[in-house]
Amino acid sequence: MIERFTYWIKFFILYRNWYEILYSRIKNINIQRVIFNNGLIIKSSTKSPLSVIVDEIFLLERYIYKDKVDIQKNDIVVDIGAHVGVFSLFALKKGAFKVYAYEPTLSNIKYIKENCNKYKNIEIRNYALSDSNKPRNLHLNISDGGNTIFETKSKNIKKVNSITLTSIFKDEKLNKINFLKIDCEGAEGLIFMTTPVNVLKNIDKISMEYHDNVSPMKHNEIKNKLEKAGFKIKLNQQDKVFGHIYAWK
Repeated sequence: MIERFTYWIKFFILYRNWYEILYSRIKNINIQRVIFNNGLIIKSSTKSPLSVIVDEIFLLERYIYKDKVDIQKNDIVVDIGAHVGVFSLFALKKGAFKVYAYEPTLSNIKYIKENCNKYKNIEIRNYALSDSNKPRNLHLNISDGGNTIFETKSKNIKKVNSITLTSIFKDEKLNKINFLKIDCEGAEGLIFMTTPVNVLKNIDKISMEYHDNVSPMKHNEIKNKLEKAGFKIKLNQQDKVFGHIYAWK
């Protein structure tokens, strides 16, 4: 009861167009914009459950774990699976110095640019993350946040560029990533299968969703590799195949 009460207090404090958000949830429809009381506006297509995504990131802070996995002032943040830029904007709000936003879907890139372009410290990259720097097939979902490089029943397939985590360090000339956020519909397995432990040691904190239904590397295997790289781990299992990994040193 207290948690629900706290949620609604935060809800009305955070959102200026709270009435639109409530109406959309009652009618079970997607809205195309969320307006914050501080003036920030985030937009997306109607294919995206935008208000739910904003809720999870800004209000519930699902990518933050206590004081162990949090964004500090002047952090370098890499946002893998940036969608329309919600987490990237959240990272700036938390004080990040620079955010590198990686998103493979062109229609989402359009909204990232619209949402983030006035912030010069967000670098937008139109790439999928995988186990190589070769082009990959991206299978488009009904929801534009569920696109994946793994085969689905979708007949809507686009060729996209991909990049490895190791190449991000090289291409962006990064010595360290302070906060790595990952939500890439199963590609996390490809990322960690091909990222050497010595590269992982240059990351301070990781907050990621896992998708054991499609990922070639299951969450316990990812956990074990991160522990070899010196990370402490907190698992938050949603069900048998989905959940969250928080990693810190």
